[in-house]
Amino acid sequence: MKDISRCLFLVDGITEIRAFREKFRKEYSIQPNLRKVDCNGKDVSPEGYASHAFPIIQLGWKDIFNTFLCVIDLESRPISPERFARNLLRVFNRRLTEAKIKAELIIAVPNQMFENWIVSDLVGLKDKTEFIKPDVVQEQFDGQSGTTVLKRSMTVSYRKSSHGWELFKMTEFDTSKKNSLSFRLFAEILEI
Repeated sequence: MKDISRCLFLVDGITEIRAFREKFRKEYSIQPNLRKVDCNGKDVSPEGYASHAFPIIQLGWKDIFNTFLCVIDLESRPISPERFARNLLRVFNRRLTEAKIKAELIIAVPNQMFENWIVSDLVGLKDKTEFIKPDVVQEQFDGQSGTTVLKRSMTVSYRKSSHGWELFKMTEFDTSKKNSLSFRLFAEILEI
């Protein structure tokens, strides 16, 4: 696994913070450094996202971080995750250069949302929790609404704030890499 001790994860919200914290603690006995950007949605441009995230990067760089990993949902943007990541990287690199900050910036884009990384091991989750219906079928759900998939696959009403992190913690990364290209790219970044 890549050394993430000097890496700051920038994520969409509280669910992602708790999910990454719990999963990495469980699997690798480490606690990643996480900050919430609180700016996403299908209408947020790369420039708009960068205007919210860049101040966090500036402060983090002044502290101890030399690598920044932005995990931002693709949502329903009419663009490929790879192209969206390249567009974001171009905006951030311009800002890094202007601010004379030498840091590694990495963009990971769940296709369409964080929940897609949860449902990438839907059948595995079925064996670990009573929240998942016993008749679920595993598919490659990238490009679909992961939240919709969860809602129709659960025995209870899906609540992101309570179920999201708990289900992500139970996923098997090796299975998720097989069923989600966007997760596999994220895993390759971290060498997990």
